[in-house]
Amino acid sequence: MSLPADRIYLFDTSIWNYTKHPLIAPDWEAALRKNQLAVSPIVSFEVLYGAQSQADFEELERQLDALRQAPLTQGIVRDARRALHTLSATGQHRLPFQDVLIAATAAQKHAGVLHYDGHFDTLSKVLGFESRWAASPGSL
Repeated sequence: MSLPADRIYLFDTSIWNYTKHPLIAPDWEAALRKNQLAVSPIVSFEVLYGAQSQADFEELERQLDALRQAPLTQGIVRDARRALHTLSATGQHRLPFQDVLIAATAAQKHAGVLHYDGHFDTLSKVLGFESRWAASPGSL
């Protein structure tokens, strides 16, 4: 997964749960040290949803708050809707709305998306951001 040093990446929840995996952990930690990772409020909510207790929630919140933030804007929502409209021409528009908003955020911020989810490959074709798998599909 080694990330280019001069690039920022939003990450998807699909990779958050694998950050301790031996294939992911070294590069994830390096990206954290270099401040290359940004989080969307969408991912923050998804991660916090998985908290098992209040203490767990607070620890996750602390970790997420320490990252670069990539807030949603009306422009991002508009771009996400346009992407779905474009994809509807080929019937590929039935994607999780969370992924579409994360992808549109990355495109608008000139960032990539670090993930383990094929939806981002489809979205990158219409939104023009870098879709980067954290590990080869099927390897985790």
